[in-house]
Amino acid sequence: MSSITLTYFDIPGPAEAIRLAFYVGGIPFKDQRVSRQEFAKIKQDLPFAQLPILTVDEEVFPQSAAILRYAGKIGGLYPSDPIAAAKVDAVIDCMFDIQAVIRPSIYETNAQRKLSMRKELSEVTLPLWLQYLERWLERAGTTFFVGEEITICDLVIYTRMKWLRRGVLVGIPSTILRNFRRVRAHSEAVASHPKVDDYYKNGPGKVTGDGSPPIPPSPPHSPLSPITLPSNGD
Repeated sequence: MSSITLTYFDIPGPAEAIRLAFYVGGIPFKDQRVSRQEFAKIKQDLPFAQLPILTVDEEVFPQSAAILRYAGKIGGLYPSDPIAAAKVDAVIDCMFDIQAVIRPSIYETNAQRKLSMRKELSEVTLPLWLQYLERWLERAGTTFFVGEEITICDLVIYTRMKWLRRGVLVGIPSTILRNFRRVRAHSEAVASHPKVDDYYKNGPGKVTGDGSPPIPPSPPHSPLSPITLPSNGD
């Protein structure tokens, strides 16, 4: 079996759905979490100067979506049927669109403008996108977004909805999903999946009360060790 190492910061972020995909799919992997200082030292050696990256034996590749699909394919969480796979991709891309409309408010430094942007997000933009997800689930007629079994798109939506519901984005209420019954039910279904539940109780997703990863990480996190990137021409 290949040696797999996922490298990201010690936060959920885009790596959380990937960690879940490996865990739910039963794929052993090294969960390597680095500090900002450690990232600065290796940044210029990374393929696109960003994290996460995945190291599979001697291959290093970036981009969370590519890594997530790889994890889904080897863990049985990504459909082999082209139509079903396209639907999974569509839901993932929808979530990326949602993240894209939120992102400017995260980097806004003016407090008043930030609050104004968040007001627009919470009252107009996010409800519109959440209604799209609600409608998708209604038309699908299933608990999960594509078919009867959990796929990587469910993990992406679940982790991002969990983030929104934590209330950590000032100006966006933790009750943002209040009017979206199917999206809430989806989050509850994913959370109650035996392997997802175990991930957060006993696995890499074990967190402290405020939703932050524990410091230092609890087993089965890999102990932090110097990062060595194989020379593969990147």
